[in-house]
Amino acid sequence: MSKPYYKRNYLDALEKLVPAFYIAEDTKDSLDSADMFSVGLVGDIQIIDQFHTIFDVHDVTPVSDLLGWDGQILTSLPEYFIRQNETTLVTPEQFNLEILKPRGYSISDHQTKAEFETFLTTFLADIRIGIGSVTPEIHSTTQQVYGDTKQETYEYLLNSLGLFFVFNYEGTGDDLCDYLPAVLAELWDGKTLGVGDALQVVKRYIWNEQATTASSFNHMFGAGVFLSGTGADVSGTQQLEKLLTINDVLHVTNFSQESDTFVRDCLESYYDSTTAAFGMQYDPYLGRIMISTIGVDADVAALILKEEKVGNLKKFLRAASLLISDVDDEIVSLETLHSIQDCPAEYLPYLADSIGWTLYTNNSDSHRRQLRDALSLLQKKGTKQGLEELLRSVLPALNLDFEEKFNEFFESYIPNQIYYLLRTESNVKSFTTWNQEEATKFARGEFSNTSVDENVRLVIDNILLDACQQFGHLFTLRGQRFTEFDPVDFRFEYRGRKINIPPFEDERFY
Repeated sequence: MSKPYYKRNYLDALEKLVPAFYIAEDTKDSLDSADMFSVGLVGDIQIIDQFHTIFDVHDVTPVSDLLGWDGQILTSLPEYFIRQNETTLVTPEQFNLEILKPRGYSISDHQTKAEFETFLTTFLADIRIGIGSVTPEIHSTTQQVYGDTKQETYEYLLNSLGLFFVFNYEGTGDDLCDYLPAVLAELWDGKTLGVGDALQVVKRYIWNEQATTASSFNHMFGAGVFLSGTGADVSGTQQLEKLLTINDVLHVTNFSQESDTFVRDCLESYYDSTTAAFGMQYDPYLGRIMISTIGVDADVAALILKEEKVGNLKKFLRAASLLISDVDDEIVSLETLHSIQDCPAEYLPYLADSIGWTLYTNNSDSHRRQLRDALSLLQKKGTKQGLEELLRSVLPALNLDFEEKFNEFFESYIPNQIYYLLRTESNVKSFTTWNQEEATKFARGEFSNTSVDENVRLVIDNILLDACQQFGHLFTLRGQRFTEFDPVDFRFEYRGRKINIPPFEDERFY
């Protein structure tokens, strides 16, 4: 779905409703300042460009290979910052199936989110990226359940967790991994996590560290742009909340924001251009943020960098635009309720109920498969093919041999009705009530001491043989009674003997 206004630019829609005079009066004495979302995006670019200068992830051989370390930058890292690539998208079902289940765990093992977060603190240590002797080899700590080798294990976890795996890092004196459990614990509430949630981890870490080690971290967001404030009107974490708000707007995962390709277009254009860099600085006296470009292509800079005059009215409208955009998202998201692909997982049972379908399992991916297949499955209800397709839809990984292990019984087919009755309501259903003596009286002595199923089939053969002899006119083949065929030629060999009727499993004869 394409639309002109998204959460990051919903202010433009509100400004159209305000008389131009008020906007002009509000901004006439203001200086041009970098747009906050340009600031946020430049901050993301600086994280990508400078990631290796703070975290030695590139020194871990599998990571350097998988993320394309070229001696200057992790060349594949920008791909994980783009929402549309879905390289960093973790659902509760996926985390259960791909990460927890191979180790024998489940989210449902924990009664509270706090309990789950505590569990993650220990669990994530086993799949932590580290250098030297900081952390053990994770293919060993995980008993090779994610791969037989170190390379396979790292590749599996990177494909499953994206940036959440990259940020699960502990180097010498670095504790980026400590910020991860609190974010992943949101899976306990059923939340799907994306790029924005992963970037919260690294941004919280950088923000907390830059206050004490400014020389190492300030260049990521520009000296003083998001530093903690201690004045009368500034709380200690106000700048952090501002940073995270910008982050969440840029990397929002709402249905109505899917077609917003601003981040993707900017990152692709920037990294397709020649080597370049941004500089960012906050002027506390003028109250403005300035971004400089070093070797950045002019067209790319124009795409990424926006400047605006910001007065008090515009600040208010900006805050209101974020709130109203959320309301708009709720309205637009109503369209997803009848979309199998986009409907929120918690509403899938209502979608199923609207077509008379009962969902099986607790996996939303399975629920969506069932709903896509529901019409076909309902049409084939009660048939072998319908059962086969249902099992494959609900449990696609289940490996069953339907040809050899399952038989289809029709209500109108007498031999199968006899089989059902003998197997459920007769002495033949177990060896405690069916023995050689009983078989001599009722089945011409044919008896198996190893298989109840074989005994049932032997009894049916004899019932049909008796019926054929007494009611021959009811058993015909090509217009001729069974009893009228030459008894020498009309003999069939099955179940270890020859008999003058064909096997009842071959329905064409009956």
